[in-house]
Amino acid sequence: MGANRPIINVLFKCALVISVQMGMTDTAAIAQGPDYRALCAGGGGATVATVLEGCTKVIEAGPDGPELAAAYNNRAFAHRFSKDYDRAIQDYNDAIRLKPNWAVPYNNRGVTYRRKGEYDKAIKDYTYAIGLDGNYPAAYHNRAVAFLESGHSDIAIADFEKVLSFNSKNALALYGRGVAKMKAGDIAGGSADMAAAQRLNPNVRAEFEPGG
Repeated sequence: MGANRPIINVLFKCALVISVQMGMTDTAAIAQGPDYRALCAGGGGATVATVLEGCTKVIEAGPDGPELAAAYNNRAFAHRFSKDYDRAIQDYNDAIRLKPNWAVPYNNRGVTYRRKGEYDKAIKDYTYAIGLDGNYPAAYHNRAVAFLESGHSDIAIADFEKVLSFNSKNALALYGRGVAKMKAGDIAGGSADMAAAQRLNPNVRAEFEPGG
């Protein structure tokens, strides 16, 4: 995947955020160039390269502290998007180190572990994220997918149902529950869920992404 591939829609979909507080000297040091904070947040027609550049500049400007956790999280996302999973995990580790009670990098690191096929680590991260924020549908959904891919369809069903408790018209969760039901042997129930999801979103099959 090229470093100049546009990723702005993915960045918005994943709700990347950054709010970095800098001292006067640090702000002045990067003021002559682009708005690196905006680039790090995915603004201005973001690509992998611009997000990496923006976040790296923000991180280098410092100071190192909880306010930089978002920059590490966003840079990790760009690494993950380009399938540089080890670098992504390293940046998620730094985001967690700087802001250990923030659920987002745990969830995102879990996605990275899942894409590496390390399901136990992924599920552990999703579960920790849920422990920090019990109203985090994405973490439940991602954990459901990890359970589904690792052969635990019954547990996956429970997590998809939790996502649906937040929004009963979540087509992805409904479709995922259908897939899990089918794998668990409930063909009729699974087919009904998948059909209902496709009525809500005709593209849901393409958008649902075990392994994505």
